[in-house]
Amino acid sequence: MSKRNKFIVLACLVVTGRFYDILTTALYTPDLKHEANPLVFFMGLGWTGLLFIQLLLVSALLYGLYYYFFKFKTITPGEPGLSFKQYISFFCFNNKYSFNKVFYETPTNKQGLVAIASYVTSMSVMFFSYLAGISTTFLLISPAYKQIYRHGIPYLMILFFVIPSIFYFAYRFFKMEYREYLKRDISRRV
Repeated sequence: MSKRNKFIVLACLVVTGRFYDILTTALYTPDLKHEANPLVFFMGLGWTGLLFIQLLLVSALLYGLYYYFFKFKTITPGEPGLSFKQYISFFCFNNKYSFNKVFYETPTNKQGLVAIASYVTSMSVMFFSYLAGISTTFLLISPAYKQIYRHGIPYLMILFFVIPSIFYFAYRFFKMEYREYLKRDISRRV
């Protein structure tokens, strides 16, 4: 699939995911009385403010995806044959010996950091949008799920699904970039 088509598919999934979450929320709690979104729960935003922030969020996510697919150039080390860990180190810190810094330092490669953040945030928000929409759909149709939900399901969803998804999408990002590096590495050798 071409970069353009990947962008279009992912952009559509992000938009429909946010729409699905908003639609199910509107059906379940039109007055936002039972909304778990921190913007509503803690800050007291109504529909106008919430929709405005959602529009800003979707716009930022789409721009991030656009940046990743069309502006960002895959980082290609001059040195051939790097392992996956060495490539991640080079991608983030411009040397192959700093892999452990990934866990406690901000990458020095700012273009790479923007690309990682754009891709991972877009994919994670998309995943969470569908997860939240499905959860709210169950709230609409299942009295048994409502009982379970009242005992902390949103927090368990965040703990067991959302946080691991961030790590999964970061891993996936680096795997895709590493594959591109390997393709270029092989073509240089030939």
